[in-house]
Amino acid sequence: MSRPVVLVIGPPYAGVTSLVAALGERMADATVVEAVADGETVGAVVFAVSAVASMAESDCALLDGLLEPVIAAVTKIDAHRGWRDVLAANRAALAGRGRLHCDIPWVGVAAAPDLGEPGVDDLVAALRRGFADVEGFRRQRLCRLQDRRRRIVGDHRRQRSTTALTVRGAVAQARVSLTHWARNRCAVMVAELRAETATLSRAEAAEFEARVGEVAAAVTAEVDAQIGHELDALAERLAVPLPTLTDPVPEPSVRTEPMPTTRRDENQLVVILGVGFGLGVALAAGRLLASVADGLDVAGLVVGAVLGLAVTLWVIGIRGLLAIRAGFDRWVIEVGAAARSDAEARVAMRLLAAEVALTASAAERTEKSSARMANLVAEIDAEIRAMT
Repeated sequence: MSRPVVLVIGPPYAGVTSLVAALGERMADATVVEAVADGETVGAVVFAVSAVASMAESDCALLDGLLEPVIAAVTKIDAHRGWRDVLAANRAALAGRGRLHCDIPWVGVAAAPDLGEPGVDDLVAALRRGFADVEGFRRQRLCRLQDRRRRIVGDHRRQRSTTALTVRGAVAQARVSLTHWARNRCAVMVAELRAETATLSRAEAAEFEARVGEVAAAVTAEVDAQIGHELDALAERLAVPLPTLTDPVPEPSVRTEPMPTTRRDENQLVVILGVGFGLGVALAAGRLLASVADGLDVAGLVVGAVLGLAVTLWVIGIRGLLAIRAGFDRWVIEVGAAARSDAEARVAMRLLAAEVALTASAAERTEKSSARMANLVAEIDAEIRAMT
C-alpha cells in the first residue's frame, strides 16, 4: 500500500520547511513534502501560518483553489504567547470566505523550538484521524469538488457577460475621446486660418488658397494618426489584437478651393462711392488752393483732380481687399466645418470597424474559454461520479 502524501504550504516565513522536517520524522508512514510532482496525488494539505500576526488576504487566497482536505497549523507558538488569539482570528477570517473553510481544524505547533523537542503532536494526531476517517476525507474532497465546479461555471458566465460590455464601453470611450480631439483640432485650424485672413494682402491670396488645402490635408492626416494611436491603445488595453486595415481610407470631402463669387452690384456701388469721395476731395482741394493765393485756380483743379482720382482708386482698392478677406474668412469657416464633419465621420467609421473586430476576437476567446471550462467541468464531474 502506497504511503499518503502530505503537502505543507504557507506564506513566506511561516516555517514551512521546519514543519516538513518535523512531520517527516514523526510520520514515517507518510510522505511529507513542500511541493508535489505532476500527477502525484495528495492525501492532505497542511496550511501553515505564523503566530506573529493574523493572516492577510493573500494568505487566505492560497486555500481557495485546493481540492484536498486541509488542516491549518499556527506555527512558532513557542515564541508567541498570544498565538491562541491569532488562531481564533485566523479561523474567523477563513469562516468569512465561505462554508468550505468553516470546518477546517486548527492546531498550534512548534516545529523548531529554541528549547526542547518539536511540538507537533496535535498536528500528527489530526492527520492520523483524518487518514483513519476515510469517509470524512472523501466527503471533504467531494464538497470541494462541487464548490470548485460552481465557481468555474459562475466565473465563466460572469466573464461572458462582462466581455461584451467591456468592449462596447472601451470603444464608446475611445469614440468620445477621439471626437472631442478632432473637434478641437479643427477649431484650432479655423482660428489660425482666420487670423491669417485678417492680414491677407492681394499678393498673398493665391498662396493662401494653396495653404488652406495643405492645412486641411495635414489635419486629416493628424486625425487618422490619432485614431491609429487610440486603436493601438485600445487593443493593448483589451489584450485583443486588431486586424490590419486593408480597406483604403476615403479621401477627405473638404473642398479646398474658394467658391467663385460675383459681386457686380457691389462693385458698381463701390465705384459710385469711390467716385463720390474722390469728387468731394477734388473740389475741397481745388477750393483750398484757390483761397490760398490768387492765380492758382488751374493748379487747384489739377491737384484736386489728382487727389480725387487717388482717393477713388484707394477706396475701390481697399474695399476690394476687404471683400477678398471677407470671402476667404467665410471660406475658411466652411472648410473648418467640412473638416470637422469629415473627421467625425472617419472616427465613427474606424471605431465601428474596430468594435466589430474586437467583438469577434473577444467572442473567439470566449469560445476557447468555454471549451477549456467544459473540459474542466467534465473532469470534475467524472471524479464526482466516481466518488458517489
